[in-house]
Amino acid sequence: MKYERLSEIYDRFTDDFNHDDWEKWYWKLISSVKAGVKSVLDAGCGTGPLSVRFAKKGIKVTGIDLSEDMLRVASDKARKWGVPVRFVCQDMRFMEIPSRVDAVICACDGVNYLIAEDDVRMFFSRVFKALKPASPFAFDISNEEKLKKMGQTYLYGEDREDSAYIWTNDYDEKTRLIEMNLTFFVQEEDGRFARFTEAHTQKAHRVSEITALLEEAGFIDICVFGGDSGESEGPGGKRVYFLCKKP
Repeated sequence: MKYERLSEIYDRFTDDFNHDDWEKWYWKLISSVKAGVKSVLDAGCGTGPLSVRFAKKGIKVTGIDLSEDMLRVASDKARKWGVPVRFVCQDMRFMEIPSRVDAVICACDGVNYLIAEDDVRMFFSRVFKALKPASPFAFDISNEEKLKKMGQTYLYGEDREDSAYIWTNDYDEKTRLIEMNLTFFVQEEDGRFARFTEAHTQKAHRVSEITALLEEAGFIDICVFGGDSGESEGPGGKRVYFLCKKP
């Protein structure tokens, strides 16, 4: 997962995401567990669409992401929104923050990018450590059925006036890994189009697996919205949302 040149155009190709709905949904989830949330850790924050929206509510937000390029875009976004957000380049599996927070979120497939069970285990352990007592952790994954169908629909694409992409998938039913290869064509200032590629791998985690790892990490009151093959209640289509809390 590189997100190098992609960071420059990521928001352009995700403009069909209703980030306002995502923010409202995640706020509803964490507020149902803890009233008066004043600090949030946004793990795998990407270009910061949820970070800036939570900050606009007056929440103290820390955004964590592995990609310096995505965080550069996120920082520019926070400046444009006129909100203070602390963005930190860290691997979610090893993240460290100076003080504990009232809630942790990880939106839009962050956990799918953790391929090995131990990767998920390490991340959940770090989240548990980052939270204050009686505080919520909310996140989502693309479910198994969704990633299977993405693999069956081998080729995607989009052609815009100043950019285009070709997206191919390869899903392995045995490993439940999907390999996503994206080729982008982006118009430069001189009018010529530059070509670059990105390769991403995600794991189709199952609800039972994730639930067991949350319990192992010490989380309680685990709620699941959606399932391995069903539609979720929240935004984003075939997606599973998890809500739990640190005792």
